[in-house]
Amino acid sequence: MNGSYGSPPAPFGPHGSTSSPPPAPYAQAASPAPYAPAAYGPAASPAAYGPAASPAAYGPAASPAAYGPAASPAYGQAPAAAPAPSYGPPAGGYGQAPSPYGAYGPSPAYAPAAPFGYAQAGTGYTPGAITNGAPMLRWIVSGSFAGSIVFSLIGAAIGAAAEGDEIGAAIAGVFSALAIPLILTYAVTALVWLYKSWEMLPDSMRVTGSGTRVTPGQAVGYLFIPFYNLYWYFVCSSGLTAALNRALANYGSPKRASGGLAIAAAILQVIPYVNMFLAPFLWIAFMFNVESAKREYARLSGRV
Repeated sequence: MNGSYGSPPAPFGPHGSTSSPPPAPYAQAASPAPYAPAAYGPAASPAAYGPAASPAAYGPAASPAAYGPAASPAYGQAPAAAPAPSYGPPAGGYGQAPSPYGAYGPSPAYAPAAPFGYAQAGTGYTPGAITNGAPMLRWIVSGSFAGSIVFSLIGAAIGAAAEGDEIGAAIAGVFSALAIPLILTYAVTALVWLYKSWEMLPDSMRVTGSGTRVTPGQAVGYLFIPFYNLYWYFVCSSGLTAALNRALANYGSPKRASGGLAIAAAILQVIPYVNMFLAPFLWIAFMFNVESAKREYARLSGRV
């Protein structure tokens, strides 16, 4: 024992006597055999599926000519080059300034063709049927009225000189009778003149100063309505001057018809008895004044 707790155990290993032999080292694991194609049989060669189809099997390739000639890119004549923009006012200018009177001024010069009854005139379009206002009628009106006065005076003078003589009285009656058709001629011709004066104006300008629209037929026809004609004398006369003056203003003319003369004649016309002796003188003066303005308008609108 020699004071020790015992002898040391025998060492492990090949030289040990009592220990079991060490386990054999692990053998190297066998690698799995690779999958060989031969396991499934020999690989099929491409020849097994038959020879590859050549492009000739599908027929010759279609040439572009088979579809017809190629569409030409040209679709017609090439468009002409746009002219270079030019700056400044157009060759003919900008035209007349718009009318300050709005709807009553001359409308733009968009006139239908002549077969439709319209003809270009001035700065606007005017119905071709409109005339120059029959200016010669004022001479018939004044001549017939003057003739009626002359024959009436002659008849009165002969009757006064005859002093109960039957022959003289008969002659006086003839001269007095001749005044009657002249008075009728005066009245009818004056109405025709009024109609023609309104007809001379374009439809858009047949408006009085108060905004009443008047046709040529209304200007004459309303004078035959009892009591209403007393008012219509003012409308058809002063309204004509207002419409005519507006038309002249659109052309830039300083010429004007007298509205005051028209009102004075209308006042005398509504007074009994005065309308037979004094009113015709003012109506004739009114007609000559209006004819002067109508002549200026006819000149500006190209009707003379």
